[in-house]
Amino acid sequence: MFNETEVIMMIEWATKDLDVTKFRNGDEIIRAQTQKQWVELGRKRVPALWEGNGDIFYYNQYAVLDERGLAPEGWRIPTAEELQTLIVDNKFSNQINLNKNGCIMDWSGSIKYVGSDAFYWSSSTSGTRGKCLNYIEGAEPVDSDIGRTSQAEGQTVRCVKL
Repeated sequence: MFNETEVIMMIEWATKDLDVTKFRNGDEIIRAQTQKQWVELGRKRVPALWEGNGDIFYYNQYAVLDERGLAPEGWRIPTAEELQTLIVDNKFSNQINLNKNGCIMDWSGSIKYVGSDAFYWSSSTSGTRGKCLNYIEGAEPVDSDIGRTSQAEGQTVRCVKL
C-alpha cells in the first residue's frame, strides 16, 4: 500500500496520505457528493469520505474509528501521542511530507485552509471530540499542537506501520 516510509522516534510512518474508498473488510465508505450531504452524514455520525481536488481524501473521525478498519492491512491510524512526536520544541517537523490540505468544516461542509494548514486525524478521542494534529502556517510562534475538534470534520489521515 505505502511504498515509502520514514522512521521517526521508532515509529514507522507512511510518507503519503491515505486514499482508500473501502474499509479493510471490503465495505464501501460512503462518499459525500455535496456539502449538504457531508453535513447530514456528520450529524448522523455516519463514517464518510470526501474526495477533494487532486485526489485528496478527507475522512470524518467516524470513519477513522469504525471497527471495520480504515487503515489497510499491516497499518493503523496513529494515536494523538504519536502525532505529538512530529512536534519538537513547538515546531512542526515535516519529515514525512504532511500536506497542507486544510479541512472540511463540519457545520458547513466547505473546505477551508487548503495550501496553508494541515489537519490530520488521530485514533484518539476526548469525550465526544476527536484529537488531531493542527499545523497552522504563518502563526508566530508556529502553531502546531494536538487539538480537539468535532468528529464530523473532514481531515486527512496518515498511517503508521503495525
